[in-house]
Amino acid sequence: MSTTVLSVSDKGYRFLGKNTSVSSRLGNSSERSLDFMDADAIDLDDHQIDRFRGLDSHSPFYLNSTQSFRGLHDPPTFSRSSFQNSSFLQVSLSSTETIEELLDGRKIRVNDRSENSRAISREASKDPYDAVYTSEDRNVHDVLAESDELTNAYVEGRTHNDLPHEDKLADLAEVIVGNGISADRWRQYPDLARLAVENRADFQDQLEESSELSDLMNAQPEDELLQRSREQVVEAVSEKLQNSSEILDEEFLNEYPLLALYLLRNPGLIEYIEQNTEFAEQYRADAGRITESMRDDLPELADEAVDSSPFDEDYFAANPDMAEVVLNDAAADSSHPFATWLEQQEIQRKEASPSTLAESYWLDRAREATRGESNIPDFLFSDNPPLSMMASLNQSLADTLTNNSELLYTLFGDTSEDSLFRRAQRAYGLGLSQRINGEYQRIA
Repeated sequence: MSTTVLSVSDKGYRFLGKNTSVSSRLGNSSERSLDFMDADAIDLDDHQIDRFRGLDSHSPFYLNSTQSFRGLHDPPTFSRSSFQNSSFLQVSLSSTETIEELLDGRKIRVNDRSENSRAISREASKDPYDAVYTSEDRNVHDVLAESDELTNAYVEGRTHNDLPHEDKLADLAEVIVGNGISADRWRQYPDLARLAVENRADFQDQLEESSELSDLMNAQPEDELLQRSREQVVEAVSEKLQNSSEILDEEFLNEYPLLALYLLRNPGLIEYIEQNTEFAEQYRADAGRITESMRDDLPELADEAVDSSPFDEDYFAANPDMAEVVLNDAAADSSHPFATWLEQQEIQRKEASPSTLAESYWLDRAREATRGESNIPDFLFSDNPPLSMMASLNQSLADTLTNNSELLYTLFGDTSEDSLFRRAQRAYGLGLSQRINGEYQRIA
């Protein structure tokens, strides 16, 4: 079992999601992580044995349910006879005061009540679930009590009840990745901060190596959609303008994207300019007038290009950037035409803001790039538009995400933003980052 991945039972995630300070301390130590995961697994096995083998409440492995819990119970009495008479486990006992035996390769321990043990029990008594999960007859209790750091994390974490982990992950991501991505930006996308800090699916490495990818962390989906469509048009026009390329150069066409669109929609005009380069000067001088005329025509032209009732001339008049994307993609013969995508959407006009449409567009393209919906946790895209754009526009990143799908489901298996699972995982990731990144100490 890799200790860079937090893997416990649902009961364990519930405990760690409520006690994120403990989860963070586990991530900080490989040994503690493994001890806790082992203890959680053994306790779960014991509980399952209780449920399926019909053991009664006098069994040393009996765990009361949370429904019946009313404060701390006295721990069950562990007698040598109760172990020796068990129908499913034969234990060879020594003469020492501590009963130790291996179950599935791990130790079951019954410890004397230390100060740490008493502190854990006092705090756990305030929460019925915690009291059962950490009761003194459970191995999880032993793991917590044997570590001053875990004990303090549990007691102090419950006292302060704060969750600084996402802020710290964001601060750390800013230091590690750099490239102009601020901590405030990382705070908007804590899942991506975690991917970067832990370098899952080589996410940190790819951001550091590619300025194009790191720029997408700061991009807005609708702005990126428009800019990419304009770049396609300028590239297509530049390829056709050979004789007049010094006059109508790429810098000029980028400054006047609607003029470039007008040219691409009128191939005869491009041919005339190529044969009469002196006309290129006049065309350049008329750039402002042609741009305004083209802007006026956008809504009607986009309406003609899209066969979908919500997206009509009135819609495009109110959202001219979306009209431009439709026409740019059509003129440049895009492999992912926006008009075709719009026609496939079942959406009401009131829900069709440019930002919503752009996020949905990039989400669909990201799913396609990673070989289909649900191949990786879908909320990683839907909750994180920058990642959708990255996967859509960089096949190498998309392939890396796909190849790490099993790991991503382990790390991000629950889709609820406020789930205890995700809170536990993020806190664990903060502790893990302390292990693998030396910069942690000066910002934590």
